[in-house]
Amino acid sequence: MNKAPLFLLAALVIFGCTTVTQVSDKKYPPTDPAKIEVLYEQPQRAHEVIALINYSGSKGLLGQDPKWMVQHCKEEAAKIGADAVILDDLAASGSFRRSSASAKAIKWK
Repeated sequence: MNKAPLFLLAALVIFGCTTVTQVSDKKYPPTDPAKIEVLYEQPQRAHEVIALINYSGSKGLLGQDPKWMVQHCKEEAAKIGADAVILDDLAASGSFRRSSASAKAIKWK
């Protein structure tokens, strides 16, 4: 029996954790991650924050480079129907190469 897939699954669980905290009472249908806009500051356009997304992991098996973390935030935001994410923090630090990302998932009004 090939144990590589089991090891990879365990590595995904051990080395990365994402929390999505919904802050809106409204529920929206999922959107396409490819259409999620990535913003680095508060937009001027009217919007509603629908969730807070936080990722924390080690720089191990899951490509936690900034591009991967941005894509991960987009995918999580799409699951709850967001139109865009506002990236608040994207970092890797420490001797264990911890990485983290935090973003707000928003819906345009």
